[in-house]
Amino acid sequence: MGKKFERCKFAHLHLDGKHYCTRNGFDEGDAFPVEVNTCEKCQDYRSRFMEFPLEINGIHSDKITYDNGIYAKIGQLVSVRPCGDEYGGKTYVGFYLGELPVTITHYLNHETKMLMSGVISNPAMYVPEIGKVIFGMSSWWHTINSEYEFSNITDGDIANTWYVKLAKLLSTNKDERHGE
Repeated sequence: MGKKFERCKFAHLHLDGKHYCTRNGFDEGDAFPVEVNTCEKCQDYRSRFMEFPLEINGIHSDKITYDNGIYAKIGQLVSVRPCGDEYGGKTYVGFYLGELPVTITHYLNHETKMLMSGVISNPAMYVPEIGKVIFGMSSWWHTINSEYEFSNITDGDIANTWYVKLAKLLSTNKDERHGE
């Protein structure tokens, strides 16, 4: 396969097994089938990756914010059950720290040639008993507003969340489609 074809941000493999070009958009009728040799000659090639050297007219960094209010107030008590096996399914009491950055992201705006930098954030909780910051993406957690709201987060609680139910349903349907 050609280098442009493999790296072009507009070239996509469809579920029907054909490759499509989306340079005109993703709506029905905008994308069209494309062959490797046609793609290699295309003048609208754009890499889906940053390729060097780059011409950059400037750098813009988003301001890092520490959100206070989307999920809880900073300092609020939370009940946290980390996902790692090393925690043995135990639920801990912690303090909500806010939405904290977990990684830095960059992309190049091809029109302005500005390098854009930002962060991807996630809810973070400090758990004094283990002396660690646990992120929402690696735990089950909820806020505690009174002593009556503290409870262990059980396997049943996890199984009853909408996205776990959906994952199980999709997995079951996949197994049925593949005769497993």
